[in-house]
Amino acid sequence: MGGKMVYTWTKAVRIEHWWHVAAMVGLIATGFYIHSPYMSGGGETMAWMRFIHFVSMYVLVFGLIFRVYLAFNNGEHTDWKEMFPLPRNLKGIPDMLAFYLFMKDTHGDYGKYNPLQGTAYFVMGLVIIVMTCTGFALYDGWLHASFAWVNPMLGGEHVTRVVHFLGMWVLICLSLVHLYFVIRQNCLEKDRTLMSMIDGYRETGE
Repeated sequence: MGGKMVYTWTKAVRIEHWWHVAAMVGLIATGFYIHSPYMSGGGETMAWMRFIHFVSMYVLVFGLIFRVYLAFNNGEHTDWKEMFPLPRNLKGIPDMLAFYLFMKDTHGDYGKYNPLQGTAYFVMGLVIIVMTCTGFALYDGWLHASFAWVNPMLGGEHVTRVVHFLGMWVLICLSLVHLYFVIRQNCLEKDRTLMSMIDGYRETGE
C-alpha cells in the first residue's frame, strides 16, 4: 500500500492475543481427547489431558479478565466502545456483511474493529464465560461446589456436557472465521494485518 504506519495494538493486547491462542489450542486438543480418547496410555494419559485442559482454561479465563481490563484501561487504545454491541455498532453490521460477502467493494470507516468483528469478539467472551461455568460444573475438583447450580439450571449433568461440547464448537467456528477474515484482509488490503499482531503496526492507505 505504501501508506502510513499506525501503531494499533499495544504490547499488552498482543501478549493477551497470543496468550489466548495458546490457551485455545490447549483446550481444544485436550477437550477432544477427553471427549473421545485418540491416544494410548489409559488413565495416566487422561489424567495429564485433564490437567492440561484445566490449566489452559485458567489461562484463558485470566486472559479474558485481562482483556476486559484493557478494554477499559488502555489509554488512547481503550476500545470497549468498539467491542460492545452498542446501537451504533449493530447498525454497521449489514454494511460489513455485504462487504465480506463480496456484495459491495467498500465499507464504512470504522476504528480498530469493524462492527461485525467487535460483536464477534463480544460473543466469544460470553461463550468463554459459559464454557467456564459448565466446565467447573463438570469438574470434580474443589471449585465444583461453587458451580453446582449450573447442572440443575440446565437440566442435569448430561445437558451441561452437551452445552460445554457445543460451546467448544462455537469457539472453533468463531476462531476459524476470524482467521479467514484476517488472511482475507491481509491479502486484499495489504495492510500488514498479520504482522500487526506481532509488532503492533498496521499500514493505512493515507
